[in-house]
Amino acid sequence: MINIKPKISIITTTYNSAKDIENLLKSIKFQKYKEIEHVVVDCKSTDETIKIIKKYKNFFNIRIIEKKCSIYEGLNIGIKNSSGKILTFIGSDDSYHNPNTIQNIVENFTKDIDYIYGNVKFIDRNSDNTTRVYKSGNFSLNKFRFGYMPAHTTMFFRKRIFSKVKKYNLNYKIASDFDFCLKIFLFNYKYIFLNEIITINKENGTSNKNLANVIKSNLEVLQILKKKKIYSNIFFIFYKLINKFIKKFILNKLLYVKK
Repeated sequence: MINIKPKISIITTTYNSAKDIENLLKSIKFQKYKEIEHVVVDCKSTDETIKIIKKYKNFFNIRIIEKKCSIYEGLNIGIKNSSGKILTFIGSDDSYHNPNTIQNIVENFTKDIDYIYGNVKFIDRNSDNTTRVYKSGNFSLNKFRFGYMPAHTTMFFRKRIFSKVKKYNLNYKIASDFDFCLKIFLFNYKYIFLNEIITINKENGTSNKNLANVIKSNLEVLQILKKKKIYSNIFFIFYKLINKFIKKFILNKLLYVKK
């Protein structure tokens, strides 16, 4: 285990996030692990996002960088301006599952481990009811062929790996996180999969916001795999989408029956 407590840099891109950002900030505030900095790259919000974030400056270390940019540009800026030994990325409308989450992550980082990830619980954006749980599992190249990737918001990386991985590719507007995770996987870094929920994410994020984004995201995934010379096809990706919707439908039915 790591003897000296490493600083964790949590990187978030925000834009008009006043409606949701406080859930994330509260979940960071109540973490038992305190060696945390929150690097917030705000893309020139016009609502009260910055005002809400500043309320939490007395509870933990927050760095606010205001710059007009896209989501992935913001994450790249966050990487450049972070000072932690371990980096993680989380959306402004997501949150950590419980106060022990980051403590558990740190305790599982041994000297030879480069990154850790786990599972994510999705909730309805309006009711906060659970819609599904995505279990990342141990990864293989075959999973990437079908468009699967580890749950991005649950991933914690040693900063040293960014000497090779560098940053998010801005050529991909929606699926750059898929490209990022695939690059890390192909470098054969050592990882641990923790079979527990790390983050709570709201449904209908950028990639699933509407049908156009779903199509664009999956076309980008195919483009990324082709560029990396990894065989896939539209039917593989279609299978993933069908599987996702079936699981979501079954879970909703089970929750309804329990009520």
